[in-house]
Amino acid sequence: MKLGEIKLEALMMISPSDELRCDSENDAELRERIFQLKENSNYSDYLASMPGAINRCFSSLESKGVVPSKSYDLDIAKAKTRGSRLMFDLSEIEDLGRIDRIAFYSDYGDNECCDYSHEGDSRILLENKHGVYVVVYTPVIPRIMQITDDAKKIALPEDVAELIPYFVKSEILRIENEAEAAASRNVYEGMAEELQCKYQGYQGAVSTVYRVM
Repeated sequence: MKLGEIKLEALMMISPSDELRCDSENDAELRERIFQLKENSNYSDYLASMPGAINRCFSSLESKGVVPSKSYDLDIAKAKTRGSRLMFDLSEIEDLGRIDRIAFYSDYGDNECCDYSHEGDSRILLENKHGVYVVVYTPVIPRIMQITDDAKKIALPEDVAELIPYFVKSEILRIENEAEAAASRNVYEGMAEELQCKYQGYQGAVSTVYRVM
């Protein structure tokens, strides 16, 4: 989904109206529709609040483990020796979030998960052996700002991006309409739990019902 599409979907959930529709895939038309709505006092405050709410949703999705993992091959030639171990600097992985596991592959067909330890914030220590180490990690979703292009594609699969408008609605209506905010957050939590089962392959517990404080 594009950023502008997420904003329009959230607005439709808050206050359904034909003027919020933009059925065209043309980026210029999407940008123009959002610009027009920003000039409309009925929607301007909502839209101004959305970047922060969307970024908080990104943090939530990352913590729930529904952001698809990525992998990165470590270059042993760049590693430094620390006693009997190898030290790798992970700062070159620009979107590194949470490390899920370290896999090891060798010419002998070995395929195993490896123990590792941290040295500082961006360096890890691994056993010194011949083969290929692969970091499997949850990437950080690029955050947005008020000036981010509304035609920007959000770096998430469609089934994950579809959760964002529910989270945004729950954040925006937190004070204005607590009941609707809580209902929308519960939908978000339920959908997120389904995705956890899909991506992580286990049946989770019943999600905690969200309550507006």
